[in-house]
Amino acid sequence: MALTFSDLSLHSLAREYLETSLSGSRREASDLILKAARTSMTIRELYRDVIQPSQRELGALWETGQITVAQEHVVTGITQSAIAHLYSQFPFASQNGLRALIACAPGELHELGARMVADFLELEGWDVVFLGASTPIPDVIRAVLDHEAHIFGISATIAFNLPAAMELISDMRKASRAHPVRIVAGGRAFGLSGRMPGQLGADGYSPDAEDAPHLFQQLLSSKSEQLDTQIRGQVDHIGVTPAALSSFRAAHERILTETVRRSAARSGAGARPPAVSTETMRVGLQFTLRMLDAAMATDSVEILDDQLRWAGRRLQHDKVSPALVLAEFQLLADVIEESLAPDHAAEILRAVRWLIEKQRAIYL
Repeated sequence: MALTFSDLSLHSLAREYLETSLSGSRREASDLILKAARTSMTIRELYRDVIQPSQRELGALWETGQITVAQEHVVTGITQSAIAHLYSQFPFASQNGLRALIACAPGELHELGARMVADFLELEGWDVVFLGASTPIPDVIRAVLDHEAHIFGISATIAFNLPAAMELISDMRKASRAHPVRIVAGGRAFGLSGRMPGQLGADGYSPDAEDAPHLFQQLLSSKSEQLDTQIRGQVDHIGVTPAALSSFRAAHERILTETVRRSAARSGAGARPPAVSTETMRVGLQFTLRMLDAAMATDSVEILDDQLRWAGRRLQHDKVSPALVLAEFQLLADVIEESLAPDHAAEILRAVRWLIEKQRAIYL
């Protein structure tokens, strides 16, 4: 099947590498990268112009239903292998005496971007410890303290991992009071809102692996507690009290099960197309509940807005109509109202109703 790339400016080598990787030709794809490193491109150029954009395009291909999760995993595995081979060719700068620890948020399995940040820092002479995916909070904190890191970099790609990231950042602040560490956030989830990193307690946000060393250095030379430029604009607030959020989380499975039950009943009555299975709706509603949790925990409507726009692309492939999604959201609101105490329900429903109105405005 011919692929439709979303990035029309994608470097020719990135296109060739992506297409070769998707064909499953691991050795041939790796050879493309290694040959370029030997003959025509620097390590920085390969990371910036080939590896990073090809991974972003890979995500877009999955979002539009052109590839499967298995294919995405194959390509990411090939890329990790290629990066490991490139590491032996790094033109490392002299050690600059600065130490960093890079890790993914608890629950976050997408580690490639964080690894690229670690590599760019090492190219600049930093002493870097890279913990990789989903390390428990106490272990991350211990590693930062043991390494005496000047900077802690935390990465999150999936928005529903933001509550755990917020907990890690908060615990890191408490644990490192005697020797404060600067905290930098990175990854798509943090980038949904310009104010998100500051709101979660980070000192800055790096949208790009290559830019990270500059920001890290800037933070260490800055006397301010936070970079004001990282916190921009005021938007609608959907944050809730800890009690309401705890109540919502405790009722999560009950809300999901009852909403799916009512959805299935509507299907039996002809209100839902038979082509859309109950399992499809369950997965979609479960994803929605997790995004609601993340959005309310971080007071960010941007997370919900991003979910809706992503769903508009993905559900078109799955043949699920916007009107059907809206009906499921309304069912969800009814079940939440019935399942929680009135004061808690009122807080949660503010976010759900925002979701409903935005869905109606964008797609109907």
